[in-house]
Amino acid sequence: MGAIGLRPRYAPEAFRQSRRYANAKRGQRPQLPLKAISPTEIATFSTLLLNQDQLS
Repeated sequence: MGAIGLRPRYAPEAFRQSRRYANAKRGQRPQLPLKAISPTEIATFSTLLLNQDQLS
């Protein structure tokens, strides 16, 4: 009976761990919704990273 009480906490945690593992395999951080990041923001961010590499 006690185990039934654990399921609601266990299932989301197991899901979170499995997503973390899947994301790690793909070389990604846990994903934001794609709509949250516009292509221009991605371009700006990547150019910032490139510029940072050139400066150092």
